[in-house]
Amino acid sequence: MITIWNFITLINELLNKMYQNISKMEDKVEIRKRFKEVFSKLKQENYIKGVDDFAKKINIHQSNLSKVFSDERNVSQSMLNNLFREFSIVNKEYIYGESREILRNDQEIGDVSNSTVVGANIHGNGITISHNDFAGMIELQKGYQEVIKKNQEQMDKLIDIIEKLKG
Repeated sequence: MITIWNFITLINELLNKMYQNISKMEDKVEIRKRFKEVFSKLKQENYIKGVDDFAKKINIHQSNLSKVFSDERNVSQSMLNNLFREFSIVNKEYIYGESREILRNDQEIGDVSNSTVVGANIHGNGITISHNDFAGMIELQKGYQEVIKKNQEQMDKLIDIIEKLKG
């Protein structure tokens, strides 16, 4: 005999699995959409000539690529791996929905004192710092400087009070 509690638990588990499956399907659709946008951007920037060239460069059959473009097939992980291997300029975070920039605009960490690049990401040792991240760190640093200044003022006041009590 099934209790109401067991029934509710079972329904809840089924709903969670359905939600996860829907979420995975939505992710695959989004990845496919971004994959097509990457293709367009690579073509626009003259990294590739067209579909045939793209298929050859990422080592997939042109018919499989056509199925992706016509929404008959999802983008496989091997397609993505080949894409990232062949086109290191492609921003992996864009494909997975973690960035709005299709192509990476990176600058290797090193001597950037004479750099004229504005708005580029800093990338090195597996760490990427975007322009926005860097701007946020500067703002955070300004906040810390303000806190330190206030703490120093309070310390100076306390020292004055102690000096007055001594004297």
